[in-house]
Amino acid sequence: MKKINALFTCSILLAFACSSPKNNEENQSINSNEWELQIVDSIQVDYLGQLMLLAIHPDGNHFLFGNSANNHLILTDGKGDIITTYEEPADAPTSVGPLTTSATFLGDQIIAMGNNRLAVYDLKLQFLKSLKFPPIGRGMYYNGFDFLQPISLQGENELLGFIGGPQNDIPSNQPEYYSQYNLFELFNLDQETFSPVVPFHEKSRFLNGEAFDFLAPKFQVDGSKVSFVYSNDSLLYSYDLSVEQDSFKAQSIPFDKFLLNPGYPMKGSPDYETKTDREGGIWSFFKIGDNHLITYTSGIELENMPDLTQEMEILIQELERLNPMKWLVLDENGKSSRPQLVSDKYRLNRQDNHGFIWADQNVNSLEEEPEYAVFYKLKLVQK
Repeated sequence: MKKINALFTCSILLAFACSSPKNNEENQSINSNEWELQIVDSIQVDYLGQLMLLAIHPDGNHFLFGNSANNHLILTDGKGDIITTYEEPADAPTSVGPLTTSATFLGDQIIAMGNNRLAVYDLKLQFLKSLKFPPIGRGMYYNGFDFLQPISLQGENELLGFIGGPQNDIPSNQPEYYSQYNLFELFNLDQETFSPVVPFHEKSRFLNGEAFDFLAPKFQVDGSKVSFVYSNDSLLYSYDLSVEQDSFKAQSIPFDKFLLNPGYPMKGSPDYETKTDREGGIWSFFKIGDNHLITYTSGIELENMPDLTQEMEILIQELERLNPMKWLVLDENGKSSRPQLVSDKYRLNRQDNHGFIWADQNVNSLEEEPEYAVFYKLKLVQK
């Protein structure tokens, strides 16, 4: 019996020794929240000029690009071959103006957003109609961000957009600006209406009694729900426009470091003379399934700030070294990956309807000027 027991015990120990590492690896894989971005494809556009990727059709067979130098719009197929272009002058009645800030596809239509209006085109870039924005208070025009997205409400397809500021003409150093604030505009193309939506969350630092200027979101729409961050805030918000206020949620983003500007006194003005820390900033935001990918810079403490009077090229390199672009992934339960550096090969741009992220090639990292404009298709993969 002792011999049998010894053999049995030895067998148990051997089985445990053999299976334990595998089980540990499986458990670590299940519990891991570490990710990587993999380039899975790319497209090349044969176009003379600097292109911005503005929108990707859900069918994957139409890509809309813009040229900020002349405000031309370029429509390609899924391989990057040009289908047609829009080349009307900026002051043409069919144009959005001198700058196309954002754009999106809505069914068989292309909607482009300018500084003060929307323009609607068909899939041949033939003009259909335009809508002028309502007046806003103090704001700023932002170029190249995904600030216009389709949203589904009560079975209707509408648009959610950020047009640079709220629908009020109250100065941003007045308390009423914050109590009457709206972050987004809801566009109904059929009724030609613009409705202000989404106030500040009760936990927002922008309700702390200080004043802030030029607040801008990064956001993603999923059905009737919008998830968003502010460029200079450390909270992630979600809001369902079908149920509104009862759905408003906020959760903390676990940055490794994120310096924030505390604002300036209400009814006062910013102090541009006193030297301060360089503020951190969120640069892009993507929602892929239940995960949120955020790129950001942490900022630089005043005591670590480089000499700002040195040669510009050297200064830029020093600032990038001290304040590199990083990214992390945060899931619905608040579990976060460890921050890691963004590749210098590309700049993350926008996501498509299939969970892929598209990025512009960083031509500054190349030794020679490329012959084509290259855009990478990336997949977020769990390690």
